Amino acid sequence: MKTYDWARLRDKLRFRWTEETLDVFQDNAERFKLDSAHGFTLDLRARLVLRDERHLASFDEIQSFVLEVRQYSDIADTFRLILSRVGKRDIFIGDTKDQLTCSRLAARMSALTGKPVVARRVVV
Repeated sequence: MKTYDWARLRDKLRFRWTEETLDVFQDNAERFKLDSAHGFTLDLRARLVLRDERHLASFDEIQSFVLEVRQYSDIADTFRLILSRVGKRDIFIGDTKDQLTCSRLAARMSALTGKPVVARRVVV
């Protein structure tokens, strides 16, 4: 009888049925990687921000992490995590409907990079 490693297969395929993109995939001494935010990674050894292994910014270029609350009149609030860079365009990291998840991720990234978290509210 053949046995399958279902956890490995699930991790390899990474099917996503929700719109939420802020799930932690890897958190160790070398890397902090989000699962479904298009490969958003903090490389702690090289002090770089990567997306799909493409260099986006160094830790020195980061101004802050922005926790943005988007308020809609007819649907639930959406919480977005954005990387604000010095003198350059902001980088969208991901969004979720869960405020606690978003704030925990912002706090973790802030602790890893030494950059502050800024909250902002947008009414749509």
